[in-house]
Amino acid sequence: MQQEEINYNQYLKDNITHYLVTTFLGRGQYAKIEFQSFDKAKSYYLDLKKNNPSTKTVVYGISQPKEKSYSINVMMEI
Repeated sequence: MQQEEINYNQYLKDNITHYLVTTFLGRGQYAKIEFQSFDKAKSYYLDLKKNNPSTKTVVYGISQPKEKSYSINVMMEI
């Protein structure tokens, strides 16, 4: 990964306003739960994985940079 890409990814993470835990339920269906902190989203994600290790779930940070009129989803590593 180039330094420019690393800096941009960090810029997006610095502008995250909230987090979404998204679980695939089936063909075109997703459950989304919003959290204000990464720790709470991560805890919820880990509980889902503990109860069902094969769940298709991901945590996204919703970044809203001031220069953009739209939000950007950032997949968070756990």
